[in-house]
Amino acid sequence: MRRLVFVVVFLAWSSGAHAQLGVNLNQNSNGTAGGEWSALPSCSASGQALSFNLSNGTFSCSSLVSAGDANTFSAAQSFSANGAASSAEVTFSGAPYTGGTGTSTFPLTYMNCSGSTAPSSWSTAGTLLGINTCSGFAGNLLDFHVNGGASQFTVSASGAVQAASVSTKSLAINGTTLSNAPRLTWTTTFLDNFAGSNPNQGFVWEPSKAITFTRLDTHVNNVLTGCSTYPVVGLYDATTSTWIATVTLNSSSYSYYSTQSVNIAAGDSLTTGTMTGAVGCSGTATVSFTAEYIMQ
Repeated sequence: MRRLVFVVVFLAWSSGAHAQLGVNLNQNSNGTAGGEWSALPSCSASGQALSFNLSNGTFSCSSLVSAGDANTFSAAQSFSANGAASSAEVTFSGAPYTGGTGTSTFPLTYMNCSGSTAPSSWSTAGTLLGINTCSGFAGNLLDFHVNGGASQFTVSASGAVQAASVSTKSLAINGTTLSNAPRLTWTTTFLDNFAGSNPNQGFVWEPSKAITFTRLDTHVNNVLTGCSTYPVVGLYDATTSTWIATVTLNSSSYSYYSTQSVNIAAGDSLTTGTMTGAVGCSGTATVSFTAEYIMQ
């Protein structure tokens, strides 16, 4: 025989601002309702509502989620809406707090590892996104990928930044701002009478990384006389058997400057020498080179 459970709820207004609820959930052995009325939780606190637990048949007060309340979520949340024109799926709006201490000036959006020590060095000018990880964490604070591919940009727990490429208008290193890639120089010299072609007369240099020559400065300290043909000197890549940059000397001691844009592979053997020998010259001269370059 099927048994029926009769649930009767009564509502009695109290002298306060809320109603008092009662319920009879007892059941006699013959299936009829019986027992005494019992009072339900009043749920008088702001933002509370009466809820019924089907698994154990009990009533309790639970908090309502309100758009105006501060809420704490202990379970995972999922947002599945698509973005639209002038509309983001998730928006955090508001101005970050400023003017506090390094401890109290919390970020507008904060990701904090449970059990970690609270920072005391937040910027007092405010922070939009703050991350605080646990002691011993050795992973990445940020890690960006494209369609499952290799990492394109990371910030490690130690603060190291790795990126596939970086383009910036200025870069500060220990307080010094760089507006362009720093230029380095390689200096070499040789003494010769320039009687014939000889590309291996200066110091040999093999750069460990690829470089780009951007400028060549050539200085000659002695005057060559009696020349019907003046010598041509320059920088030489012995690995590729190529003259990188050259200059033709004349009848006076002088300095010569030229802009270059020549790429050199890592490990190439670089030197200086005479590309075209002199004819009819007397005496010797010392030629000094200063090559400006960017290491890639």
